[in-house]
Amino acid sequence: MLSLYNVTAGQAAHYFDIDNYYARKEGVVNSQWWGKGAALMGLTQGVKAKQFDNLLKGFSASGDQFLRGREDQKSGALPLAKIITLASQLTEILGRVSNLSPSEKDDLVAEFKRGIHSKEYQDLSKASTAKAKISVLTGPSKELDRLFQSAGKSTQQRAGIDATFSAPKSVTLAAFVGGDERLLEAHNRAVRAALNVLEKRYSNTRVGGKNDRAVVTTGNLIAATFQHDTSRAKDPQLHTHCVILNLTQRKDKKWRSHYADEIWKNSKFLGTVYQNELAAEALKLGYEVETQSNGTFEIKGYTREQLEVFSKRREQVLQEGGANQKLARSAVLKSRASKGKEIPREELQVGWKIEAADAGITHPQYNLDKKSEINTSGIIGDISERLIHAAEMATERTVATRRENIETAAMAQNLGEVAFRDFEVKLSRNRPAEIKNTADEKKYLTDKSIEKEVQYIGVLERGLGKFQPVLKPENARIVADEINLEAKAQGQKGLTNGQRQAIEMTLSARDRVVGWQGVAGAGKTYSMRAVRKEFEKNGITV
Repeated sequence: MLSLYNVTAGQAAHYFDIDNYYARKEGVVNSQWWGKGAALMGLTQGVKAKQFDNLLKGFSASGDQFLRGREDQKSGALPLAKIITLASQLTEILGRVSNLSPSEKDDLVAEFKRGIHSKEYQDLSKASTAKAKISVLTGPSKELDRLFQSAGKSTQQRAGIDATFSAPKSVTLAAFVGGDERLLEAHNRAVRAALNVLEKRYSNTRVGGKNDRAVVTTGNLIAATFQHDTSRAKDPQLHTHCVILNLTQRKDKKWRSHYADEIWKNSKFLGTVYQNELAAEALKLGYEVETQSNGTFEIKGYTREQLEVFSKRREQVLQEGGANQKLARSAVLKSRASKGKEIPREELQVGWKIEAADAGITHPQYNLDKKSEINTSGIIGDISERLIHAAEMATERTVATRRENIETAAMAQNLGEVAFRDFEVKLSRNRPAEIKNTADEKKYLTDKSIEKEVQYIGVLERGLGKFQPVLKPENARIVADEINLEAKAQGQKGLTNGQRQAIEMTLSARDRVVGWQGVAGAGKTYSMRAVRKEFEKNGITV
């Protein structure tokens, strides 16, 4: 699976002090620079802490040149105008505290200003003392909370994205407990395959001014990858942190911020690319795999209960270890981690194997003869059929869809049987006739989705002006007023203009079909409930 997290500049040390002995002791081997941007920056060997820290802060790897953002953002400090604004707001809040002298108020404001102007101010740590003092004086204050939250958002610039690729539990067990370390390189190849797709499609930056802002693709990114082999509970867990830095180089050789929205939007797709390529690698190594309903896979041969043996939290292990002799030995070993003691992988593996034996786990055997039967490139006709089926699935609720939705659905049918590259090439260069492009070539349609859309349009047109309104427009306005007053009487905010318009339009509509559109949380469900109540009051079954 793939998990995404924003990374701030103050988190560099975390990746060199993570709860994983193997990563700390063999950091150069276990961490690598990746990406065309890394090559442009001259980064070729293992990740060095100082270089990583410089890049997270927007500097060149050597630290001698600032590459990202405005000068006043180099150190993470706030622009002066923002500091003045926030300090003024704090002064106003303190002005309402009667038991403070003017000099005491000035001292608190000065302490706050020093905190938010500090170079190390990444998490409100330098201003927390001032906040604590002020909170004691003012009591709980949402206004004060918003003030400090605003300061934090302004200083916590995104330094990068941590894209963490985690292997299925069965792959981890077969590799670390079963001893088949070929699966480690299989995992690494799958991670690189997903990162290559990410860089090819989503290495974007924004250019132009406020009125002519545009997104352009640069084709290069910088990432620091850290492979880890344990969870925080010291269970085996193969995963790789890929910290994609907030830097990319344009054609004019200037480094700019990486526009990462498309990575978040396509996280499921990128995770499926990883799963698909890892499943293909496992098949090549002679294992059988089973695709799961959640878009992942497991190597055949483990039961669900066996996989869950190594998926527990440390606290659960320690509690059970006291009462269960079978778990006591591994619990003692793992408890050393909570005391800050490093545990070599060799020792951990001894504990894992004891735990596996106690749980009756036997590891699946790979069949080297069977791997010759695997055709990871698939059959061209089969690829076309899978793409058509995937496109029809992706357009069940919409007339057109993005290519990533089709590719995700195509891979997820049977992970590993067809390489992602084959789906990509087929869809780009020689897609089936049943799959069409939209006019701007940004989305895809199918014959069936077009046919459904034509049917929907026909239903809409035939229903225009053919429906007897439930209420006259003036009565619909009265009902909306009543709903609004009722909501306020119940302590709610009342109707927004959009909710009011939707209710009035629906109750007085002469068309058989009325469409509502709104973002999540806009109050559509609440408004529809009110409309339904009014329909039923007028004898219409809903």
